[in-house]
Amino acid sequence: MRVARFSLRFQLEDERQAQVWHDLCSVPSGQRNAYILDALAQYRLGKGLESTLRRVLREELAGKAAAQPAPDKNGAKARGIPSQALDFLASL
Repeated sequence: MRVARFSLRFQLEDERQAQVWHDLCSVPSGQRNAYILDALAQYRLGKGLESTLRRVLREELAGKAAAQPAPDKNGAKARGIPSQALDFLASL
């Protein structure tokens, strides 16, 4: 059986790394390898889902103009989706 090793160091002055270290220490020593492997697999899965979602949103929004709210009886525009939210979706 072939075994690969990897060494990992934590800078405990860094708050994020210290939190990860404490989380890892809370896992029983015989289960840490499986814990790290599961965490990495979930990270990879999340990255794949994120890129797929971005691609689908881009395809669906491509070439579609945002609908403008119709003026109400007084001539004022009805409250709709803020332009910042539409700009964010368009940037995806």
